[in-house]
Amino acid sequence: MAIDEALQRPVTLKFLPSTLVTDAGFREQFAESMRRLNALKHPALAAFFTIDTETDRPFIVREYITGKPLRAFTNGEPMFYGEFLDLAIQLADLLQSAHVEEVALVNISPGNIIVDDDQKVRIVDACLPWDSNPEETSEAVIDAARYRAPEQLTRGPIEVGSDLFSLGAVFFEMLTGEEAFDGETFGEVTTAVSSIPISFESPVARRIPHEGKLLLERMTACDVSDRLSALSLLASLQEMREQHTRQVTGVAQAEERSPGSPRRLLILSIIALILIIIWFIVTFNAR
Repeated sequence: MAIDEALQRPVTLKFLPSTLVTDAGFREQFAESMRRLNALKHPALAAFFTIDTETDRPFIVREYITGKPLRAFTNGEPMFYGEFLDLAIQLADLLQSAHVEEVALVNISPGNIIVDDDQKVRIVDACLPWDSNPEETSEAVIDAARYRAPEQLTRGPIEVGSDLFSLGAVFFEMLTGEEAFDGETFGEVTTAVSSIPISFESPVARRIPHEGKLLLERMTACDVSDRLSALSLLASLQEMREQHTRQVTGVAQAEERSPGSPRRLLILSIIALILIIIWFIVTFNAR
């Protein structure tokens, strides 16, 4: 965190890898992507205040966001399904807004998604370039690769469909507390991401509802043309939430109607007490 002295507000500074901004064409493309993304003004997107790619240490200045990164928020445990759907819809809505403008968020991972105290999500550091070296063995690079689409890892053209793959890997982790793609080295992770379908073999992954599994499979398809669009993702999640709400409401109503439900027992107890009082009154008056 840093302080913007002119406006006396907290901000975040992010320095970019200098090797990625030596090309004038890249600098122009990057600045244009940032301008278009910042123009969205979406509530789930952290705003950028300044972009400087002309200095020896290129940097951006963005809004400082309070809250917990998604990974710390889940703490390695699966989310409740309803809670997952609420957060997932917010993220899908941002994706849809960005993709309408043909802007890929590029940098989607649990560490770049902040959850605040009001259960609102914010994506930070979107569109920032990812400087990876296949020979790199640092834990940070290997971990980041788990949330990159196959075309990103092979340095192919980045498309908006790449965001769907990344978000699918994040969704899997939200639902299971487990990483979607295993591997201890950069090469192992790249192989898993590029050629191994997402697996639901673990005990916690088996509990994901059927419609959730189908959605994750389409989001993480190796071929970008096989992935669903952000608009379809948003519509599917909204339908899943409506279905989940109906199921929860139906269960609650059934419990209320069941003979052993706490509410029904309370009502019967009150009726019984009233009848006992009436009996005492009638008996006392008869004497």
